[in-house]
Amino acid sequence: MQRIYELDLTPEEYEEQDTYLKVEPETQCPSCFKACPLHRLGFYERYVTNCQGVPLRIRVARFVCSLCRRSISYLPVFALSYRVVNAETLGRFLEGDDQSMDVQRCRTLLLRYLGRMRVFLPTLISFAGCTFDWMPRPPDPNWKGIKKACGSFAAATRQLVHKLAITMFARYQCHQSASAARFIST
Repeated sequence: MQRIYELDLTPEEYEEQDTYLKVEPETQCPSCFKACPLHRLGFYERYVTNCQGVPLRIRVARFVCSLCRRSISYLPVFALSYRVVNAETLGRFLEGDDQSMDVQRCRTLLLRYLGRMRVFLPTLISFAGCTFDWMPRPPDPNWKGIKKACGSFAAATRQLVHKLAITMFARYQCHQSASAARFIST
């Protein structure tokens, strides 16, 4: 299972300060919803772009629930699930910023991300319903409204993952609770 970990660090600061070692898990397992200790399981490595658009390797903390034995990783808020470009760069791109170095460097990937978001939007709207008034609407989705309503694309992603177990790109099994994951896989 994956959770979004709120913090106010850049990817460089996160990695330089070994922040993955300082992550404090929730007191209730987000998978089985029982109040039980989550034990540190270790970490995994992945890449996320920094403020210049250069991929940087980071470590993501992993924990395991002592009851359901499901592992939970805490992805830093600046990183997007299964995406290398960071949330802030994607947000700038969606706002129409073509001048930033990170947006220019990641433009090809960002265009692919936008295409994926457009394809997934009808599913996202049908799944999320009226839960969020900031949700972009077809036929011409206004992605810029996300920042105004949520403060950032990262904050919107965190809301989607934590409340509805979905992202702007897809519904990933890693965001589902143990019971939902069993339902999805059958």
